[in-house]
Amino acid sequence: MRRRRVGRLGVEAWLLFIPSWILYGPSLFFPLFYDDLLHLALVEGRPWMALLRPTPEYGYYRPLVLLWTRLAFAMPGHHAPMLLHLGAVAFHMLNIALLVRLLRVLPPLRPFALITGILFGLFPFHYQAILTPAFSLHVWQMTFFLSMGILYTVPGLHTWLRHVLLSLLFLLALLNHETAVLAGVFLAGVDYLAAVRSRRWLPYLIAGAGYALLYPALPHGRPPGTIWSLPDLAERLRFAFQVLAFPLLAGWNRWLGEEKANLAFEISLMWLALRWTAIPGDLRRRATAAGLLFFLLAILPSVVLLPAGYLLHGPRLLYLGSAGVAIFWVACLKAPPHAPFGLRALYRVALMVVIILAGAISQRQVDLIRQGPGAPPARPEASAVDAGAPCSPG
Repeated sequence: MRRRRVGRLGVEAWLLFIPSWILYGPSLFFPLFYDDLLHLALVEGRPWMALLRPTPEYGYYRPLVLLWTRLAFAMPGHHAPMLLHLGAVAFHMLNIALLVRLLRVLPPLRPFALITGILFGLFPFHYQAILTPAFSLHVWQMTFFLSMGILYTVPGLHTWLRHVLLSLLFLLALLNHETAVLAGVFLAGVDYLAAVRSRRWLPYLIAGAGYALLYPALPHGRPPGTIWSLPDLAERLRFAFQVLAFPLLAGWNRWLGEEKANLAFEISLMWLALRWTAIPGDLRRRATAAGLLFFLLAILPSVVLLPAGYLLHGPRLLYLGSAGVAIFWVACLKAPPHAPFGLRALYRVALMVVIILAGAISQRQVDLIRQGPGAPPARPEASAVDAGAPCSPG
């Protein structure tokens, strides 16, 4: 029995980590580019403690990534670029494992844990957050969120110890990225799905709301402001649904052509709506709802606060919410209980196609970035992001 369990864990590890390592492992030998150079200029010659203070030279208060950049260049030798890239890839691998671990302690999501981890590892909008170390803060933020979710559900842990560890992770998340303000809502969702039925999430909800009010008063530069117009908001919402429907858009765009992108989007949206109504009120409906809500929660600050052009050029902003998209699609393509063999096989083939498609799109982006920052901007098959263009910190 023990040997069988070890063998199963070995197979799962191969399925989870090897595809992502094949995809992103070569980035260890990539140079630094885009905002990596901005971060290097910000940390060069500055004392360590000065990096913890807000500065008008930087549009955000995110000291953790600056400290990591400073540490990498303080190490002996000339391996800082490789070290920075290794950190991004290693934390991405860790996130795959943490996501599977968290889903397995949430009863409605447990049946989808392994396949969700595989799809998350190859998700086609991760490349910017993983391949550009300056944007790896989005990868770390996922680590902090998933670790908080797992700690929240650990049984038998003393209340004071649980809150000490959760508070430490929450503090690191605050020092890393503004999306930390969503941690309380995230933990409330974990509480509901795990049937903990406590209010341990309430202090983090209050602290997040307090930080959101305090943040504008910090002495940092002015980030890009949003354009409060109905067309711009509609474009941002359209972008969010394009990301959610990326497997459908990839197929429809190839069949109909780029000139009929609007028709492809409308067909994909209709399919999603029909598919949702066709899912019976069982485990799969709860899982798709949980995935969709997490995706919308994670992308909400970007959709509300950032202009459409900035959002469309920043697929790194999707890293946190991509777990929700992966859950959504895996649950959507789960065969109904007691389905005949032929129908189960059809669902499995469809899910395999989605995973292969995600990996192919990601590989294309990696290849384009490998060509260097001078390479022409990429347009993923999903046509949800105009990627590969130089980006501002976000």
